[in-house]
Amino acid sequence: MKRAKRESRDAACSTEKRRPWETPFLFELATHGNLGRAAGAVGLHRRTVERHARRDTAFAEAIAEARREAKHVKAEERYRARPTIENLVALLRIAAPDRYGP
Repeated sequence: MKRAKRESRDAACSTEKRRPWETPFLFELATHGNLGRAAGAVGLHRRTVERHARRDTAFAEAIAEARREAKHVKAEERYRARPTIENLVALLRIAAPDRYGP
């Protein structure tokens, strides 16, 4: 019986409205790329966010997108700070992996 309740609750999580802390959390994650730091910024523990991501696939996809964005932002910052060929190649690989490789 517990398993059926958990499965129905998990299904409901993916269809219900976003929780109020999700947008600021995702913004913070996209800015810094650190899950624990982003969770702390909205008053949550990292494990709480991970639990929500396991239950809500849309939220898990949003986390993955925010992490990709953070990776891109960091590569841009690195290139601006030191515009070398190596940093340019790293930026291009992140921006267009299908064209410039992994």
